[in-house]
Amino acid sequence: ESLTELRVMSNCARTQLIQFHNGGRFIDGMSMKRLSLTHESLANGVAGDQRRSQDLLMSMFLLFLSRIKENDASMHFVEDLEESYTKQYFESSNTVAYSVLPIRKDSVIVGYVMAHWCREEKAESADIGIVDDWMHRTQRLIEVELTNEGQKYKNGA
Repeated sequence: ESLTELRVMSNCARTQLIQFHNGGRFIDGMSMKRLSLTHESLANGVAGDQRRSQDLLMSMFLLFLSRIKENDASMHFVEDLEESYTKQYFESSNTVAYSVLPIRKDSVIVGYVMAHWCREEKAESADIGIVDDWMHRTQRLIEVELTNEGQKYKNGA
């Protein structure tokens, strides 16, 4: 519900929650750090990323992931990104602009919430103040929910 509210209020095409996890090991025994899309809200006619956004290596998105640490909900235009896997990934999903914030649990970044704009005119007309407000609101709600789920799991519920 929070992702849908964020999508509607930000007038964007797609909102997502991506979470980090381990998945397998390299031959030297080091754990592979991965990310997967766990929740998504889509505007009518917008293709979802669920299938292609599972079990991705975090190392493919290093430049993008460094932006998440900034905890800044500013909009970023894909055309301004340097040539990289991240830019190709966004372009292949028709994303022209995005906003992203980290999701923390116990002060550790465990994922991120993201809004995508898939049409230039929607991105350019977005109200930055509303986007910032709703991104931070959604960030807090998801963090509270993850903390509550962790408590339920810890208590055996």
